[in-house]
Amino acid sequence: MNRRIIFVIIVFLCACIALSNFEKVYENDNYTYFFDSHSLLLRIEQKNGDNVWHTGIEQDDGFLNDEWQAFSSSGMTVEYMTGDMQSKKVSASSDTCSIIMQVKGNMLQINAQFREQGFSVGMEILFNEQGFEVTSGKNFISESSDTGNRIMNLYFFPFFEAAIKSDNGYVFIPDGSGSIMKIGKSNAKKPYIQRVYGSDYGTADTASLSTGYGINPAKKIKIPVYGVVSQEDKKGFMSIVKQGDEYTEILAYPGGVITPYTWISARYIVRQMYKKFLDKKGTAVLVSTQEPYDLTVKTGFILLCSQDANYSSMAVKYREYLEENNMLSEKFSSEKALLRLDVMAAETRNRVIGKDYIQMTSLSELKQMAQMLKGLDYIINIFGYSKDGYSQSFPVHLPVSQSFAGLKELKEFNLSNKNVFYMVDYTLANKEKTGFGADVAQNISKQFITSWGYRILSPEVSANLYKNEQKKFEELNITNLSFRTTGEVLYSDYGKRPLSRGQAKQIISSSFNGAFYNPNVYLWKSCSAIFDIDTDSSGYIFEKRSVPFLQILLSGKIPCFSKPLNFTSDLGNELLKLVEFGVYPSFIITQESSLKLLETPSQWISSSEFSSWQDTVRSSYDFVNEALKEVYGCGIISHEIFENGISKTRYSNDVVIFVNYGTQSMEYGSIEVPARGYRVVKDGEI
Repeated sequence: MNRRIIFVIIVFLCACIALSNFEKVYENDNYTYFFDSHSLLLRIEQKNGDNVWHTGIEQDDGFLNDEWQAFSSSGMTVEYMTGDMQSKKVSASSDTCSIIMQVKGNMLQINAQFREQGFSVGMEILFNEQGFEVTSGKNFISESSDTGNRIMNLYFFPFFEAAIKSDNGYVFIPDGSGSIMKIGKSNAKKPYIQRVYGSDYGTADTASLSTGYGINPAKKIKIPVYGVVSQEDKKGFMSIVKQGDEYTEILAYPGGVITPYTWISARYIVRQMYKKFLDKKGTAVLVSTQEPYDLTVKTGFILLCSQDANYSSMAVKYREYLEENNMLSEKFSSEKALLRLDVMAAETRNRVIGKDYIQMTSLSELKQMAQMLKGLDYIINIFGYSKDGYSQSFPVHLPVSQSFAGLKELKEFNLSNKNVFYMVDYTLANKEKTGFGADVAQNISKQFITSWGYRILSPEVSANLYKNEQKKFEELNITNLSFRTTGEVLYSDYGKRPLSRGQAKQIISSSFNGAFYNPNVYLWKSCSAIFDIDTDSSGYIFEKRSVPFLQILLSGKIPCFSKPLNFTSDLGNELLKLVEFGVYPSFIITQESSLKLLETPSQWISSSEFSSWQDTVRSSYDFVNEALKEVYGCGIISHEIFENGISKTRYSNDVVIFVNYGTQSMEYGSIEVPARGYRVVKDGEI
């Protein structure tokens, strides 16, 4: 018998042995579910098709060491800290774990008892028509004080549909607007690890905020969603973290980073490691929080078949989930706005003694600009209107500077212009502002949380400041506010009124409404417009390309505006991206030259003078409007990128927009798309 036949027989026997460990536990009209009570893995078979989903590696393939083999072949893994501060990991398939399970209708109840480690973790798996849902968390955990071990993090099905190679498969990562990572070997040296909604400043070493457009840190995760397309338009899955998202990290490992597998998973944080400072010199030791977070994990796994196995369908399904759970604005604005103009009124420059008030635009000058832009549908977003200018106005924004406008003129203007927003920031307090020392949020080491010359206020204080100023704004006929930082950050506070990250999320989501700068998903219900939305990902080496996942979610629901285009190095390319993604352009404009902003906190505004930008603003508006006017208020239902570089975005009103970034015209069937241009067609014309 030759070696090839022997090898085939061995592989077949291994598959049979692996299959024998799985027992059928449930079936519905769509799927049959098999469960391995040793590893806690599921295997799911499609009833009306040939798809089979694997929630982990079902047999030892010789590629992994013992720890990674256990991790990849288990439905549950626990990271824990020993009494002498060693970080360790144990998986359900370990010989030290005993499993107690019970099937109740469409629910599988599991308790994994890790005897040597002195703790147990339970989870419930609820089977449904879309896939299944996992529930676990603090109330499912039991720890013995005898061993001194503390549970730090939990994983559930981390190697779900992990693969070494695939012809056209990829992983969806919620990085910025969204990105896809090709399944297969990568040149990357590090994985993607990011906290959902960004870092928690309450336990992080430092707070990192950007108050301008000159700094481009890694993009934050705005939505608790990830997924795998094992084979495009054939098989995949997506995961929605429905509860516990504020205590979740997303990990994506390219092939070749530690293992040959490409995989993505959520990691649920039970306790947090942090630096405990011992003295004013900065001497610190690494410790963990004592008590577990009030964490409830509820994560849905949606199985994707045939034409739904792609990132567009993931976005559409997540949008449906948000709509069903009343987490998304219900109506697109009837006031058509295809452009945003950020208008700086004034800034302040500190001197050795005192400070200079630098007037950039008055209300009368703004009115003149509006006359010159007559015929355009746009919104105006005014910032720096306070008596202290822009950078020193936070978090108290009133009264409005008399240099900007008189009281009567201001009220009349606001009454007759409902397309005007006023920027506010109740999260940051300039260090020049007095009276807020007791309101600054503190980290777990009882240090004030600061960033870039600003103090970061307690979320509860931020909500109260907004409530107190809201009535004063209404007296000025100001009904539209845009929130600069509040929607982008989420942090715990260990100050005089301690707040967990979950409590902070509840306060913020229930207290604010208006336009937000690039907000997290829990604010979308209260959002009238989104400013500075991400139109790309962080650009990591393992990311194949950025995709408009956020824009698919928000299209037809909330109008989205780009970051100011004053600072882009390739305006033509950026305008094409806006057409492709369904995003409206933005510009910063001032009456005065931006040279007046040198040696101020706003010197990052390198060019803004209206006389220099007027023609560019109008031509950019015309270019984007010519395409997006056809789909205003409509939802994106699919997005594709073809090998020749053409992108195709289809809307709910059967309009399709093709975009070509190349230097030569390209064809899609009978449709010719001009070089560095786009083509708008009705579905029936294709």
